[in-house]
Amino acid sequence: APVLLHPLAMTMDWTTLVGLSASIEATIVTAAAVQMANEIFHAPVDVHGPWSDTLTTDAQAAMEHTFQTVFPALSGAASIAGFGDLQEGMAFDPVALGLGEELVGATRKSLEPIPFDDDRLAVDAIRRAGFDGDFTTDETTLKYLRSDYYRPGLLNRQGRADWERTGARDFNARARDRVRDLMATHKPRPLSAGIRRELQSIVDGARAAL
Repeated sequence: APVLLHPLAMTMDWTTLVGLSASIEATIVTAAAVQMANEIFHAPVDVHGPWSDTLTTDAQAAMEHTFQTVFPALSGAASIAGFGDLQEGMAFDPVALGLGEELVGATRKSLEPIPFDDDRLAVDAIRRAGFDGDFTTDETTLKYLRSDYYRPGLLNRQGRADWERTGARDFNARARDRVRDLMATHKPRPLSAGIRRELQSIVDGARAAL
């Protein structure tokens, strides 16, 4: 039968006896389990990735969520769940969900191979710019600037003057507004008729087996 493996690693802090879901050791074990499942069992792996042991969306949450997203992704996880979780998975914060959205975008970009071809070597562009020119308006720059760069939705890319002029809002404030906007305006893409029929057949089969 087709399966989706779901390794779940936790450790303990031996000074407080608190169970930890986001220690670096648990993160390493999770990534290793993903790699082992891929190489030995050739099975897709789902992990509960971005846990955090902190109690609020702070720098610790950002750090732990980053490790717990990037490590499994680089190890070949088929899917990563748990975005927004805090307090060993016992709490959820929409602000952390905004952090997760940014993490997913950056992680997916990090998994892309570095394009390497004659065009991207930009030898002609280097000749055109010379020693005293620039690349900002060169045709090669204009060709790739929208496709080869990850454009974050929440990370700050402003200078200080512009940031202060627009309200000096920190990451948490921007993430909170992003989640509120999604909740108010997002319309999920409907499932295709074929997928709906397949899901219904699974449900019908389960009911008949009861």
